[in-house]
Amino acid sequence: MKTKLKNGMTVIAPDCKKFDLTTGKEYEVFNVGKSLSNKHIFNFNIKNDKGVVIYCLLNYCGHLNYQNWIIKNE
Repeated sequence: MKTKLKNGMTVIAPDCKKFDLTTGKEYEVFNVGKSLSNKHIFNFNIKNDKGVVIYCLLNYCGHLNYQNWIIKNE
């Protein structure tokens, strides 16, 4: 199965304690783009817990201490 991410989908933060993100919390993605790097696959924006828009990478995201976001399956 190929990974797909689209605007309006939800991602879940793995174990993280940085950038005003909560472990296990769901965040709606927007401005989804295909990354030029095979390593990152997709890039997108979310609003963190303080409502600040941040730029994220699906894989190896710096906001998650270089962990991967979890795509919520509907």
